[in-house]
Amino acid sequence: MERIQDKSSVTANRNTDITNNDPEAPGSCNHQGDVSQEISTNRENNQRHMQVEDDHGTSLAEDEFSSVERKNAHLRQEVGEMLDDTEHTESKVQEDLREEAGCVLWDLAANPDHAKFMEICLGIMGNLACHAVLERAMVATIGLVQMVVQQLFFEDSPTLSETCRLLSAGLRSGEVVSWGEALQPEQVLQRILWVAANTMNSQLLEKSTELLLALVDSHKEETSSLLPSLMHLGLPEVLTDLLTCEITAISEGTPSHGEVVLDTLLQIGEALSLTDKYSAQLASNKELFGLAGKVIRLSGKDEVGPPGITAVVLVANLLAEQEKLIDEVLYDANFLNNLLELLPSASDDPGARNALWSVLGRMFGILATSQEIGPSRRDLVSVLARHSVLIAEDLDDHRDDDNGEDDKRLFERANSVSFNKGFKSKISTVSKMVHLLNDWITLDEESSVQDLSRSVRTASKQLSCTIDSQ
Repeated sequence: MERIQDKSSVTANRNTDITNNDPEAPGSCNHQGDVSQEISTNRENNQRHMQVEDDHGTSLAEDEFSSVERKNAHLRQEVGEMLDDTEHTESKVQEDLREEAGCVLWDLAANPDHAKFMEICLGIMGNLACHAVLERAMVATIGLVQMVVQQLFFEDSPTLSETCRLLSAGLRSGEVVSWGEALQPEQVLQRILWVAANTMNSQLLEKSTELLLALVDSHKEETSSLLPSLMHLGLPEVLTDLLTCEITAISEGTPSHGEVVLDTLLQIGEALSLTDKYSAQLASNKELFGLAGKVIRLSGKDEVGPPGITAVVLVANLLAEQEKLIDEVLYDANFLNNLLELLPSASDDPGARNALWSVLGRMFGILATSQEIGPSRRDLVSVLARHSVLIAEDLDDHRDDDNGEDDKRLFERANSVSFNKGFKSKISTVSKMVHLLNDWITLDEESSVQDLSRSVRTASKQLSCTIDSQ
């Protein structure tokens, strides 16, 4: 019974709670309506807020995008400036490296052991410059050509010798333009002239004069722009001084720098004498003509050798420009004797042979009509008589070649070296020789029994037969 009563109490209590939750029940608190109203109000506010977002969302996105673009543009600008700074830095680094390399080379030259190493390096490069592919590679190496030129300002003779040799090889190569441009500054050309004029080292003198010859090579248009500066800086004077020293040494029997140096100096003069712009200036230098004549007079000595032929060409070129210079050698029997002695040596060189006959033509063109009587004339006749066989043999050996030159002569200057190229021109010279011999026979009838007169008569007959056989 008690259990049922307890259960009824529980039920009653539950009903009481439910009743108390009823809004219509007396004494209850009506909070449910207020909460619903608040929820509704919040929902409306949220809807209005969402509507605001819908209305302005696009504008906000555009502003945000513009801000990002501005940041990207600023970033790109900063990156571009960084790249420019990087390129500038790399260029500065390369320039610093070249300057540092130059300082290193300078320091190397100050140390004998290091200078020897640099000499070897330059020597190797000089050998490589003889090969076209390797030569192009050297020129393509940025700063290398200029660095080689800088070696000219060192004081080590072996290094200077190898530098001159390398530069000469460069000027004779297919990359002559690059080497020529590097040598254009006047201080560089002046340094080359100074080294050649002042060195006492035979090897350096040989290599420096060879470099000068490469610079004045009249057959290369690429180096012709260097000639005005060289002439202005005193190349003719340097050439004259060096020739004087070499010829004086040979004449006095003192040690000279050898026939290579002498021949190179004469080739420089020959190259300059072929230039239209400077040939007249060179021909006006009587001292240079006299020095070339001395080389011919000394050509019988062992120290001269090939330079004698080069001297003949130079003399012929100068006479083509200034005929009056012939007076310097006209009655010089020693000059005529050695000139004729060079005929066999010039036999295989058409240019040199024509030059020699050109000088003979100018000499006997005057001697044949000269009224000069005395020891000098007698000596000239004696020399001519002794060499009559040599003259006749030279004409016979080259008859075909000379005949081929006769037609070409019509298109060349009458006062040039080609004046005596053809066979007819040479025969004309021989005719004047015979005339000189016959005049001597006529004037020296009283001495007809003497050896000279007999040899003169024999020479006259021999040369006359050569003329008649044409």
